[in-house]
Amino acid sequence: MARKLSRRAQNRIKSDIALLEEINTLADSISEAAITDLVRRDAIGIGHDSLPANSMPEFSGGGGFGGSSTESAALHGLQPEHGGPDNWDERDAKAASADTVRVKLNFIEQCLRTARNSLKDASGEIEYLNIKTETIKSRNTSTPCDVCQVLPAQKAGWCFNDFNEWNKDGRPDRTIWVMWKRGDKNSEGLLLVPNKPKSRLKT
Repeated sequence: MARKLSRRAQNRIKSDIALLEEINTLADSISEAAITDLVRRDAIGIGHDSLPANSMPEFSGGGGFGGSSTESAALHGLQPEHGGPDNWDERDAKAASADTVRVKLNFIEQCLRTARNSLKDASGEIEYLNIKTETIKSRNTSTPCDVCQVLPAQKAGWCFNDFNEWNKDGRPDRTIWVMWKRGDKNSEGLLLVPNKPKSRLKT
């Protein structure tokens, strides 16, 4: 019979499972369509208003002319009223919006890579421990410990860990101590030995 987990250990398992469920929920919330749209907007310079940042090519930078908006408009063959400050502000706003999409997309991609690497590390550690455990089990040709039933019985039918713990507890009755240590229960689900057996050693 496997050793019963403590309440603290059971709560730890529930917490870890809740984390996995939250990770799955968050991963499902990031759709392929959303990523595709952001990459497309970044590629052609579309900002939050869904308009290309260079949707006013007549005002695109290049050449570093530092004149007034009227002069710049005239150089591009536009009427002065089309090159007023409002238009330049609009262009700058579109460019800033497109830059924001690019920055946010880069941050999203960085978060995805970090999450992937963290999950890969966690998965790798679990695989390593599983392989190590299986290796130990394959080498174990003796009877398992009567208490934990995981480690091999090395002394009086128990592993060294449980034997040493029983010895520290004052060598109480072995059968009673085993039932207490394993948390054995009766058919009604009640502990057979709810309290630690008393030491038989004189102090």
